[in-house]
Amino acid sequence: MDNIKKCKMEQNSCTEDRIQHVLERCLCDLEFNTPDKQLWNAGLCMNRWCLEELVMRDPNNFPFLLQTILKKTKEVLIQCQYQLVVPLTLLFSSTLLKTPYLHPDVLLEAYSIFHRFLSWPEPYCTSCQHLLNIIHNELRAPGISFQRLVKAEHGISAADQHSKTMMVLLVSPDENISPEIQSVCKQLSASHQSRRDVITTLILQSFQAALGGKIHLQRLRDALQVKQVSELEQLLERVTHCMETAASTADQKSARQSVLQTMERLTLSLIAISGVNYSDRGCAETFSLPFPKCHTSYWENDNFDFLTNIVMKECHLNIPPTCQQDKDDVDVEKEVMDNHSLSTSTSCHSSSFNCYTSATYTSPVTQSKSRKKPKKKSKSLIDLENISLFFKKPISLGTHLKKSHSRQDQFKTASCPLQNPAFPQKHLCIRRRPILSNNESDAPSAEILVRVLVFGRDREAGRLARAYSDLQQKEAKCPRLTKMCKLQFYLVPTKRSSTSMPNRFSQEDSSTDLAQMLGVMDPWYDRSVHSLLSLSSDVLCQPAWNEDNSISEYMVEHLPLMAELVLYYSRHADQPVLVQLYRAELSLAGGGKRSEVFIHSLELGHKAATRGVKAMGAASKRFGINEESEAVPLTLSVAYNKVACSRRSQWTQADLLCTSINVHKASTRAGHLESRPESLWLSVTEIPKKISKKNNTQNSLISNVNVDRVEVCSCKEGDTFAVCLDQDERKFLQSVTRVEVSLCCKPGSSSDWKSFKSLPGQVQALHASYCSMLCLPFISFSTSHT
Repeated sequence: MDNIKKCKMEQNSCTEDRIQHVLERCLCDLEFNTPDKQLWNAGLCMNRWCLEELVMRDPNNFPFLLQTILKKTKEVLIQCQYQLVVPLTLLFSSTLLKTPYLHPDVLLEAYSIFHRFLSWPEPYCTSCQHLLNIIHNELRAPGISFQRLVKAEHGISAADQHSKTMMVLLVSPDENISPEIQSVCKQLSASHQSRRDVITTLILQSFQAALGGKIHLQRLRDALQVKQVSELEQLLERVTHCMETAASTADQKSARQSVLQTMERLTLSLIAISGVNYSDRGCAETFSLPFPKCHTSYWENDNFDFLTNIVMKECHLNIPPTCQQDKDDVDVEKEVMDNHSLSTSTSCHSSSFNCYTSATYTSPVTQSKSRKKPKKKSKSLIDLENISLFFKKPISLGTHLKKSHSRQDQFKTASCPLQNPAFPQKHLCIRRRPILSNNESDAPSAEILVRVLVFGRDREAGRLARAYSDLQQKEAKCPRLTKMCKLQFYLVPTKRSSTSMPNRFSQEDSSTDLAQMLGVMDPWYDRSVHSLLSLSSDVLCQPAWNEDNSISEYMVEHLPLMAELVLYYSRHADQPVLVQLYRAELSLAGGGKRSEVFIHSLELGHKAATRGVKAMGAASKRFGINEESEAVPLTLSVAYNKVACSRRSQWTQADLLCTSINVHKASTRAGHLESRPESLWLSVTEIPKKISKKNNTQNSLISNVNVDRVEVCSCKEGDTFAVCLDQDERKFLQSVTRVEVSLCCKPGSSSDWKSFKSLPGQVQALHASYCSMLCLPFISFSTSHT
């Protein structure tokens, strides 16, 4: 007997050492930056699954891991290791979610430690505040986090709880879907557990989280098996009411004591025994989270019309025959003005993609008379501005450089309300800011949360951006979908598509710059999501858990690693990162015009044409694919507004002999994230000299410049070029004569400042709705990092 105890103690000690080691590996080198960082992180990212699998072998491992995390957090607090704060809060919350039973002293210690991070800057204080809210609820109602998550994902609601969470997997149909994506869609889209099994799991988990080892789970499980589903639902409703009431009680001790007493009474009545022998205890069990019900959709059009059908069908709702403006919308402008200060501070710290400042629109830079020294602000304007604007640098946006008088007259007409000499204005500031799309467009009372997980690369992100822009325009006229649900968008990068299709050339697939950009901002996203691209499909398709180490006979089926990634990402990431959208105004050779939206890149010329030709598959053999050096150059007029450190407008115009022009998002590296995140990189493949008669090839020169507005047009009549948006062959346009690229604005806001008129001599205060930048909110684990 002594040998058995000694062997068990040695085994526990060995397991604890392994837990400590794997935890250190999870947090290792989050700021490590080398050329092979992605491959390096691919090995490190596996440690989180190793840690979870190791802990779930024994329910007693959960309290030890939580205490180990707290010990590590104390070191981080003393050494000021900023990059480890958010990962530690996520590791603590995800472990606490599955902990079978925990003594309240551990939670009290955790609350005391993480409370000290509230004085730290963003995003660390926000992440800790979120964790403190979880601990606050768990101290009063043990196991309530598990209960709320499962009920929302499975649509199980009590009388006072109506929240529902839906998951939609969005996949592109025009390419070979990788095996890991096929596995995810197949397993998560199927129904895994019946409603009865889910309710039974919730009841047993609530009893164990409150009473711990005082109950015998097998005896309770046998008692629940003989009950009808309606009886189980009534019992779960009583449990839910008890826990939700306790969570909203101010006094922690009385709230927790009320839950314990209620659970004991329900246990006694459930097993129908007058006196329970608590010494006859069973073993604690670790309850895995039941898989949520998912819907798989394929891209057909760049819109979200399919989401409306899914929401209606899932929630058994009817589409209203008419769309009337909600009464609350009347006071939107008043509410925006009242929350002017709040929105300013929020937009500056919620993401490094949304720190915009006020801008003063000046006269065209082509006129030398307009280049005057900037006037000082009057006291009246200073009194109207928010105090936070004093710490921001001004931006001066220039106008377009045009040779044609018609274009200059058109600009003067558009800017007339601002510069009418009959009504001189000393000061007129127009506030530029990105809208917090997930807060402003979604209804505050929406009870349905729809998580849209986009699988793909920058091409699929571009399709999402166009669908989001289309949704904004439709909802601005007739709010329907956003009145019913709140949308959250997740980006799951995938590997390059297979090029082994018959009769098709090897094609350059789209990049993953947006996922890399999110990884630069959020190391935990880079470690847990983006770095998995380096793993092979065989590894991603393997089960995350060892089949020989089943937790209990009641454990749900095992999922592949890729599916576990999707569930972890969607359940634990909740911070929006706003990514600027861009608009391309296109003029076609036939006289038509077209407006498109992109999020990452716009290719023009030979590179765009090559991508379009390759997309034809077998038909591309007839056209042939030439190298860039063999492309036929075009003489194009290129005008761009250069982004300067002083934030002044520097418009440049030149006629260039070039083959390709590429405009792509600049914020893809760490060095570009701190300044002008909305800017773009303009890359021009220029032909500096004519082709020699003795040599058929031509020299090329690639020039790069940081810009925020670009205009390209053909100089010769009859010359046209091709344009491709976000490396998406479905957005390939030919016979284009002119393209204008600018920041995309919220529908209805881009023209407000042009039509505004004020009284003579009146100073206009800043207005929050003018020139609101349209941003796509991607969900990540944290908003930004330093």
